[in-house]
Amino acid sequence: MKPYFLSLLILFPFYSYTQGCSDAGFCTINAINPTSNIDTIASTSNYFKTGVSFGSSQYNVSVFNSYLEYDYNVSQKVMFSTKVTYALNSGPITTQYGFSDLFVSISLRLGKHWAIIGGAKSPFNQSDKSINNLDLPMSYQASLGTTDFISGLSYHKSNFSASIGTQIPFIQNNNQFSREDYLESTINEKYINTNKFIRQPDVLLRLTYRHKFKNNKLNYIGGILPIYHLANDTYINKTNERVEIKKSSGLTLNLTSILQYHINSNNILEFSAGAPIIARKSRPDGLSQLSIGVQYGIKF
Repeated sequence: MKPYFLSLLILFPFYSYTQGCSDAGFCTINAINPTSNIDTIASTSNYFKTGVSFGSSQYNVSVFNSYLEYDYNVSQKVMFSTKVTYALNSGPITTQYGFSDLFVSISLRLGKHWAIIGGAKSPFNQSDKSINNLDLPMSYQASLGTTDFISGLSYHKSNFSASIGTQIPFIQNNNQFSREDYLESTINEKYINTNKFIRQPDVLLRLTYRHKFKNNKLNYIGGILPIYHLANDTYINKTNERVEIKKSSGLTLNLTSILQYHINSNNILEFSAGAPIIARKSRPDGLSQLSIGVQYGIKF
């Protein structure tokens, strides 16, 4: 029964609505991302990656994301990483596109199995794109518009890895979306106001297991990814009062799958997906994206 069970684990996410990780960016950076864990540090000096994903967000908004990432091994213990992201969001109201965020991080290897990470996310915009002088909902924004501090700790031994991390906004965005500014035929009460939005921090725990197939070309990495939004987000209403967005805090629990194909020792193709089994009741940040992705990487 084991081969059949493994096949279901691999194929399930690709035949269901999927959610990459419903996070603000920290689940895919080095030391936290299981495909870039400490076993890859110092294996080569340079690692270049590019990838795309497609999915759907709130309010029938289709989301296309792409990115370029460059990793550099400074030494046997230190890896520097930078990533630039780009997004296209298209829905009933409009289509918007543009650069999203710049991520910069440093991973430090501690002993044989541990690594720590520190980094930051800086947006290319303040999540303030508009149409007809009206700010758009967060689902249409290319970036969350926040400047964030990112930190994490990972453990890797054999085929098992575990990571914890946090992402803390310290500069908020300039989104001023209020559904009351729109006609009811365009936007209804399902839309969540984010005027002068304040987004709260997230923490995550990532547990993964890698299965290596006999031909040494295929790896399957399956795991669980709980992300907890620490408190309710807030916005300013029409009477200039700061209002708490109820049920915007809480847990999103994802099942994740990554299928790696090693073209050769330096070229890797990856297919990734995830399926949420628990999600926050209210998601004003528009991060509830259901997506699948593909990535190509080259080491040199």
